[in-house]
Amino acid sequence: MEEDTAEDEENKKFQQLEEEFSNLETFLWKCKKLLRSKITYKMYPTKAETEGAISSLQTILSTNEETANDVCGLHEAVKLVFEFLGLVLNRKWKQVKQTVLSACMELDAAECKYLKRDTVESKLNKPSSVELANFDVWKESALLRFGIEPEEVLKYDIELAEECIDKSLPTQMAKQFCNIYDVYWSEAFNQTKQQFTDEKEDEEIIKEIATLTQLLFDYIKDKVTTQVKQMTIAMTKIVTEPIIVKQKSSRSTSTTKTVNMTAEEYQAVLPYARLAVRDTIRFSLPVLIKDFTATQISRQLKPYLSLDKVNNFLDKCSQFSWNINVMELPMVLLWPTDTTKDKLFHYFRYFTKFGTELEHGVWPALLLNEGGPIMVRGVVQLK
Repeated sequence: MEEDTAEDEENKKFQQLEEEFSNLETFLWKCKKLLRSKITYKMYPTKAETEGAISSLQTILSTNEETANDVCGLHEAVKLVFEFLGLVLNRKWKQVKQTVLSACMELDAAECKYLKRDTVESKLNKPSSVELANFDVWKESALLRFGIEPEEVLKYDIELAEECIDKSLPTQMAKQFCNIYDVYWSEAFNQTKQQFTDEKEDEEIIKEIATLTQLLFDYIKDKVTTQVKQMTIAMTKIVTEPIIVKQKSSRSTSTTKTVNMTAEEYQAVLPYARLAVRDTIRFSLPVLIKDFTATQISRQLKPYLSLDKVNNFLDKCSQFSWNINVMELPMVLLWPTDTTKDKLFHYFRYFTKFGTELEHGVWPALLLNEGGPIMVRGVVQLK
């Protein structure tokens, strides 16, 4: 009975943490609207809303302290969020706009790290003798079951640190990814809503923009991957194939030599092929976009292409997709259909409605690399 009571208490505390993080996310989402090109007075958060957000953050810290969690570590993890809320409270809008994306990313990281710790630790008790014999494997699988990545996955590994010429690049790409959603996605949605006021509901527009976005991201990824592969093969042939000098005799015929490429040769040339493809963006991308709009878009989605804000949004998405796919270790976009139900809340946050079931995707999550840590959580509509 006492164990049940203790577990109920833990569940209540966990639900409270979840609710307070949700309140903070909603508040920061409202602040992100200030980045739009056209803003109204209603978009500015009120003093009461700001004080509510501060109260939520204080509740999170006090709840963690009660459950003997690393409250100092959590306080450091959300230090920027505290400072950001102070700026909003003091109506320093210029500084608010400069720091809102960083505050959102910091809150996402803190939520991933601390939110479910109590629940996971309470569930990781009483392992069997077999599980105890291989505790590390058991704990890792348990973490995954509850939607938490093992801590090892959340760190940059040595190979990545050595291979990244510019170690800040993934972070810069994450900021750019947030900006595309916060600014260009919002402008595309608003223009589409005005254009199709009598024809489409908001929900239908959001679903169709998500479909359009996923089609474009997947298309660019496929084309870039193909180009890199073809460039690697071509460059490998150039550096491994001896020069064939044609004989002056009319009887001589030129022959094509097939090169048996080894895996080592392919991997050695691959980085240079990526650089070559990366630098052709200004030539390749317009051609790819033209082909995409002509061959990949259904009749239902064609009307969107008549809107300049939608085209601007698609242009930003295509550039971003190109850039992450020519990186030495490509960053990865993850849609809700690509993950399991138990991992949904680890990779995504809710859009306008909270619930337990997925209704549809809105915006993908951004991972550092295949199977790697989350750089930016995606957005889904729940029911």
